[in-house]
Amino acid sequence: MPSLTSLLAITATTFTTFAWAELFTLTASQPSGPLDGKPVNAAGGAIYIGLEQPATYCPAQVEPNCPVVKGTTFAGLTSLYVEVPGGQQTYVRPEGPLGFTAPHSAFIPPNSYRGGWVNVTIYDAFPEPLTVFGWRYPDAGEGGIAACPTATEGIWQVNAKTPDFVGFNCTEILGLKPSYQVGSEFGAWEYT
Repeated sequence: MPSLTSLLAITATTFTTFAWAELFTLTASQPSGPLDGKPVNAAGGAIYIGLEQPATYCPAQVEPNCPVVKGTTFAGLTSLYVEVPGGQQTYVRPEGPLGFTAPHSAFIPPNSYRGGWVNVTIYDAFPEPLTVFGWRYPDAGEGGIAACPTATEGIWQVNAKTPDFVGFNCTEILGLKPSYQVGSEFGAWEYT
């Protein structure tokens, strides 16, 4: 089995395109690694690997019509698929952590990145092509995705490898693997 570094270095047989808006949930892609296939969920303004369910809220006046939460549903990689008025946007903080806006707010921390997501398809490393989302910072083509440990064992915070990335004891992963959703049911009223 090739190492993660050699998989990322495969350029002749890797096809990169820009990611666009579709509905999907995500899992970590780290072939033969402990994070492979673990769910990616939103909680506390950040995005985590290994968190079994996202943190959500639905007001009492909406019940019993609250969306059924089955994980964190993304609408492309620039927003979460929520019912709350105003929606919730995603971004990458300058130091690398992926974050999302508070409900009813468009505030994104200064110097955060919007976009930078790419589809990466690796053709010769697996029995079938593997497509994941990766991240590259503007104008340089460098970047990547790292999972950084949290105080809770088995829960890792998702980070983009920005020029100012400050992760400690992090593990590089191949990317975030989408599972596309059929239908239009919201992922949650709001993620918290």
